[in-house]
Amino acid sequence: MMPLRSFGACLREGTARRQSPDKLRARSLVREAEESYGVLLAFAEKMEVTDAHANYLIKNAYDILMELVRAKMLADGFSATGKAPMRLKCPTLP
Repeated sequence: MMPLRSFGACLREGTARRQSPDKLRARSLVREAEESYGVLLAFAEKMEVTDAHANYLIKNAYDILMELVRAKMLADGFSATGKAPMRLKCPTLP
């Protein structure tokens, strides 16, 4: 597993960038996360949690958390690409 990097390192590497805050999109992501969380809770309450369902629940919980992280970043004026620029993968590139 790769070690965690600081947010400053992500900014330097280009996987996170500064941008104008996007409060509207951030609020939209929070609403989506809240709706998804409600569906997840309803599913968990109505269905017995088994090994077959556990992976589904964890994946959806992860997606909800990532929506909230993206919302916070957008509200604070940042965005993330999720991929390092090619120059970091191939140091010989200019």
